[in-house]
Amino acid sequence: MTSEQALPINEVLEECLQALRATGQFVLSAPPGAGKTTGVPLALRRAFPEQGRILLLQPRRMAARAVAARLSRLLGSSVGDRVGYQIRLDRNWGDQSEIVVMTYGVVLRRMQSDPFLEPFGTVLLDEFHERSLEADLTLGMLHRVRTQLRPNLQLGVMSATLDAGPVAQFLGDAPVVESLGRMHPVKILYAERLGKERLEEQVPSILPRVLAATEGHILVFLPGVGEIHRVAKQLSGMPGLESIDVMALYGDLAPEKQDQVLAETARRKVILATNVAETSITIPGVTGVIDSGQARVMRMHPTVGLPRLDLEPISQASADQRAGRAGRTSPGVCYRLWLHASHRARAEFDTPEIMRGDLSSAVLQLAGWGEHQPLQFPWLTPPTPDAIEGAQKLLGQLGGLEDGQITPLGRLMLRVPAHPRLARLLVSAKHRGVGRLGAVCAAILSERDPFIDATPGKISAGDMQLMGLSAANMVDRVERMERWLNGDDDDAIARGAGEIVRRAAEQFEQSLKNIASSHDESEQDCGPASLERASLVSVNDTHLSRALLDAFPDRLARQRQPGSDRGLMVGGQGVRLKELASVRGKELFLCLEVMQKGRDADVRLAVPIESEWLVGTGLRDCEECFYNPSQKRVVGRKRRYWYDLVLAETPTEVVDRALSAEILWREVSAQWDRVQPLDNRELNQFTARLKCLAEWMPDEEFPAWGEAESKAIAKELCANTVSIEGVKNGPWLDYVKGAVGYECVRKMDQFAPERLRVPSGNELTIEYAVGQPPSLSVRLQEVFGWQETPRIAKGRQPLLLRLLAPNYREVQVTQDLASFWRGTYNDVRKELKRRYPKHHWPEDPLAASATRSGLGRDAD
Repeated sequence: MTSEQALPINEVLEECLQALRATGQFVLSAPPGAGKTTGVPLALRRAFPEQGRILLLQPRRMAARAVAARLSRLLGSSVGDRVGYQIRLDRNWGDQSEIVVMTYGVVLRRMQSDPFLEPFGTVLLDEFHERSLEADLTLGMLHRVRTQLRPNLQLGVMSATLDAGPVAQFLGDAPVVESLGRMHPVKILYAERLGKERLEEQVPSILPRVLAATEGHILVFLPGVGEIHRVAKQLSGMPGLESIDVMALYGDLAPEKQDQVLAETARRKVILATNVAETSITIPGVTGVIDSGQARVMRMHPTVGLPRLDLEPISQASADQRAGRAGRTSPGVCYRLWLHASHRARAEFDTPEIMRGDLSSAVLQLAGWGEHQPLQFPWLTPPTPDAIEGAQKLLGQLGGLEDGQITPLGRLMLRVPAHPRLARLLVSAKHRGVGRLGAVCAAILSERDPFIDATPGKISAGDMQLMGLSAANMVDRVERMERWLNGDDDDAIARGAGEIVRRAAEQFEQSLKNIASSHDESEQDCGPASLERASLVSVNDTHLSRALLDAFPDRLARQRQPGSDRGLMVGGQGVRLKELASVRGKELFLCLEVMQKGRDADVRLAVPIESEWLVGTGLRDCEECFYNPSQKRVVGRKRRYWYDLVLAETPTEVVDRALSAEILWREVSAQWDRVQPLDNRELNQFTARLKCLAEWMPDEEFPAWGEAESKAIAKELCANTVSIEGVKNGPWLDYVKGAVGYECVRKMDQFAPERLRVPSGNELTIEYAVGQPPSLSVRLQEVFGWQETPRIAKGRQPLLLRLLAPNYREVQVTQDLASFWRGTYNDVRKELKRRYPKHHWPEDPLAASATRSGLGRDAD
């Protein structure tokens, strides 16, 4: 075993201590194998005995237990004495413990009841480079405690691959300490070609080469448990491995099996591990690493509304961490299963979880801690306002927040170490008397789907029917899973995934014991709280379905039509049921898992819901009006809503006229080209007269008129009608006259009359057009005796006379009538007399009398 004195971190320990003495904090960057996780807390214990207990934070449960065990060995004590640990559902430390190792999640929950961490004088945040949301939240909370309430609290941030500058700046220019010494050198080798083989084929092919290159244990980094099992199966019986133990290492592995992997042994080991072995854990004797270059990263999945693990390439920093595992006890070698040329294309550091995950857990934690303005919280990397708003909205729907304040229900949810949705599910299930089923359901939702091999497309529909599996009904899955957990055989359940669900369900069920026996009045009718195994009867189906509704209120959907496979979900998302039988003919159903495909999303998991289960703030009745595009009018409806999902509606009269006018005006504005009354001749002539006079007689100050003024009239008309046609065909002219005023209309009639009396006695309409002279169409015989062209606008504007033949066809256009009589008239007269011999065509038009019929005075 490597002694404490041989750790490379010793070279900078004094620098860390000086930083604490001077500022009370430091940021330490030390490469893998330097020994910071054990060396720093031991040095602080010796240097600051008066400072009190040291709290060492780790990102994973396995690491916390392993670090506590290693520190205990170095101090020659048992775990739980001088060094202890606390992880989810497992505490092993007491009053005599000088160093306590905790996970970030546990310390966050502890700070709800002990916000100042009174028992601890120093807090060390280890492996901070992973930038989990819990680690970021912990750093911000500790920074606030230290700067505002406990200035004597010592703080250290440690990592092997951390960009220390931003963290140091965040802490107020904390001293940065850097350790350059690696314990032992590690040779890095890359794949010679980009293989298309699966990992279970690549690892066995490279393993003999690694075993020959080094004499120690081999650590193989794989993305997940499924890959571990498949590689282990391939290695089983492989020649050359008879004297080598092939072992698995992952977070959900039983603690006693984890201890076996970490224990020293004379036999060589090949350890197939997830990224739990990437940091903090020391496996004595590892000198070789095979790195798949992949990991499963927690990301928020809109398909289920929960965080899920996605397979992604690791960053360069994570690759360095993994390689460092081979150099902890002696020189080592690391084989990377990707090309050297592609290494630089990988991200330099891991993306902080705050930039890719769901923030509802963090916002609930902050609310429980008394922080009601999450955006004002000291974040190392501030989240976006939209992310915070989305988290607050969800927590409000779950009942955990009200007006930004945490509710009693929210405090119960905080006591369950799970995402707020799952916490709400478990709280509701317990108080409805189906805690066991709720725990199984939460496990299925949060872990690998045990029915993954029985979903549509994986096996035939006939086989599914033989199995009796309604693949899309969540309650059916929970019941079948429960029977399998009780010992029943079920070919539809994958055993490996089923065991993971079993462990998760047991942890969830254990966490329910932390929940108080009662909470808000809205659920006092849910039945007695009980952790007893529920009998699988319909009443429990109902209670479980209602608990799921409590946890996924924003996933309710309604069938578009009875028996249809199409529906609409809260938020306006269209959905399509993959399996109609899953909702058992119910109009309402929960969409627990959806997959976006085109406009409508496929529902992979559903739960039928009864309308009478819908209670609380999400349900509301209202009378409202809206624009109906098919009727082209505003209509009234009495509607029942679940959030923004319409559950039922009946026609009603439009009561709120102001709202109706506002809605109609929005549609009129959007369809203005179709709504404006372009075919209203009287209106168009009136506005043309107004515009012409404004141009001809600027001194009279006629009001301007344009599209803005026309739209103002349209907006007024919306108050007296509910339809587009009502606006278009409304009394526009009356409104326009009212808008310009009586005096303006009087002057318009004076200076630009609508009609003009001609010598025949007829009153004819004058045509007005902006930018053109006013015109009068009149038969030639009706203007005999008119010597000059008539003028309007105080004589400033002559009319354009359109002189017509008896058949009303235009024969002459002029603005100079006197000139026409003197010249062109004789030619026109000859032609018209030939064509219309019975009509009166005098040689002297100025001396002749005008007639209406054109047949002469006697004919009239």
